[in-house]
Amino acid sequence: MSKQRLSRREAIQAGAGAVVGAAAALAGTSLYAQGGAVVPTPPPARDPRYPLPPSWNRELRRLAPNVYAYSQGGGPDMSGPGVSNAGLIVGADYALAIDALQGPVPAKAFIAAAKQATGKDIGRRRITHHHGDHVNGNQFFTHAEISSHPYCREEVLKAVANTPKTWAPTPGVAEGAEPRTLVPPTVTFKDDVTYYIGGTEVQFRFVGPAHTWGDVMAYLPKEKILLNADLYSPPAQGAQPPTPTATMRTLYQNILKLKLDVAQHVPAHGRVGTNEEFTRMFAKTDKTN
Repeated sequence: MSKQRLSRREAIQAGAGAVVGAAAALAGTSLYAQGGAVVPTPPPARDPRYPLPPSWNRELRRLAPNVYAYSQGGGPDMSGPGVSNAGLIVGADYALAIDALQGPVPAKAFIAAAKQATGKDIGRRRITHHHGDHVNGNQFFTHAEISSHPYCREEVLKAVANTPKTWAPTPGVAEGAEPRTLVPPTVTFKDDVTYYIGGTEVQFRFVGPAHTWGDVMAYLPKEKILLNADLYSPPAQGAQPPTPTATMRTLYQNILKLKLDVAQHVPAHGRVGTNEEFTRMFAKTDKTN
């Protein structure tokens, strides 16, 4: 009996379906966008031959003068429904936040940490894409302008009608059934746009379609910092390209094409990493797929 071998393309497609399904459960499903409970998929059995990656704590971390990354805790021994990171750029009169996190608990913690560390209120926010773990916290950043790609605004508007009126108590997301409002962006940009916050230049680059049709990443040329949104994550909700590796390749190729000199990467999920770590991860993933 002959053994049937999968082609490289068939193997990629088969693996992509499984990974996309897992990623959607954490980062992009309409269930999570509407506040439904997310039950994390149990992790596979550990293989003692391979060391576990390190865990990291929730923190507002200073990366450069007036530049911070807010990362939520995670790692192999920690779990949570769609936890995401945020960025903070501090100017003389206000701060600009990148993304709004997934609910009252993380959003309020981020706002409080930013105020304590900088003494500034958040006056502007730039949203990288429309998924609930990046926009559901919008309501807690009062009096702050919200900007995004037009596709992001359109998708948030579609979700408004189906958004519950109260928050469902969810560990790490909401403590009680407090009033809930899904707030859409109020300003949109179709192309690249640059902010000058104090002495910091922040270039927002449109790189979709990748994880969604409206992905935006933030690049700080002087500090060599890239906040790359969910471009480490597989594509979701019908976006192209069709494989998990391709989204990472999109990010990598954008760095090369745009001649971005990057020293530190701030992913939407996970810990801050160096460019060397990112390059090794890309090479390993690309070789595997």
